[in-house]
Amino acid sequence: MSSQYVVATHLDKHVETQTGAGKQAIATRFSRAASTYNDIADIQARIAGDAREALLLQLADTSRNSLDVGSVLDNGRVRDSGCVLDIGCGTGRESARLAASGLAVTGLDIAPAMLEKAREDYPSITFCEGDADALPFETGEFGGVFSSMALQWSESPQQAIAEVARVLRSGGRGQLAIMVAGSFQELAQARSDAGLTASVNTLPSALVWEKAAGQAGLKTLYSEVTTYTDCFDNIRALLRSITKAGAGLSLNTRDTSPMTRAQLQALDAAFSRNADGQLSLTYHVLHLSLEK
Repeated sequence: MSSQYVVATHLDKHVETQTGAGKQAIATRFSRAASTYNDIADIQARIAGDAREALLLQLADTSRNSLDVGSVLDNGRVRDSGCVLDIGCGTGRESARLAASGLAVTGLDIAPAMLEKAREDYPSITFCEGDADALPFETGEFGGVFSSMALQWSESPQQAIAEVARVLRSGGRGQLAIMVAGSFQELAQARSDAGLTASVNTLPSALVWEKAAGQAGLKTLYSEVTTYTDCFDNIRALLRSITKAGAGLSLNTRDTSPMTRAQLQALDAAFSRNADGQLSLTYHVLHLSLEK
C-alpha cells in the first residue's frame, strides 16, 4: 500500500459556504463514486429506506401508529399525490423504489455520472441534473418531495427548504433525511487526540432545519433525530467507506494534502474502539415530515 492515503478532511457532506466551483467539486466527487455507490453506501441505504417508508405513510394519509408500514409498502396504497421529486437521487435506487410503490417520480442530482447510471438502470423514470438550492422546476409542480442525505450540501437550510416549499403544491408532503450536528463526532475526537488539525465542519442542528421549514410556510408533521452507526476494522476501512460513497470532499484548499502513513496510524491509534474492537462512526440524521 502506498505510504500516503488521499482522504478528504471535510467528511460530513456539508460546507458552510458553497461557491459555483465548490458545487462543481461536489458533482465531480459523486460522479466518480457512481460505479461503486450502490455497493458501498449501505448506511445511506438504511437511512433512505426509513425516509421512504415515512413518505409512503404520509401519502397514504396514515401514521406510524395507525397502520403497519409493511402493508403500505406491499400494497402500494398511496393517494393521488401527483409527481414526487427525489432531490439528490444519486444512482436512482430510491427513486425506483418509490416508483415501484405506484408513484410518478422525478429524480434530481447534481452529479452527471450518477444520473447516467440512474438512467441506464431505470429508463422509465425521469432524471434531471440540477441544484437543490435552485430547483429547475415550476412553482407547485410536485405533490411530494423526498430527499435523503443530500441537503447537507446546501448553501443554507433556509434556501434549501424554501425551494422545497416552492415546488410543492398546496397540501403537498415532504420527507427529508438530513445529517445534522453531532455526526462523525468520533472522527473529530480522534483527530484531536492524534494532534491532527480539526477538519469536520459543524453541521446545522435539527432546530435550524425546523425553523427554516416554519419560515418557508411549511407545517412540521414529524421531526426526530435518529442515530445510525457504522463499524469498521480499521481507520482505512472507515475512511474508504466515506470516500467511495462520494462523501469524502474538502472544499478548503488547505485541507487537500494526502494523509501520510504515520498520520493514519496515529488516527487509528487515537480512535476509541467498541466492545468488538471496531471503530464506530455515528450519523445523526433528522427525519423531517412536512406539509404545505
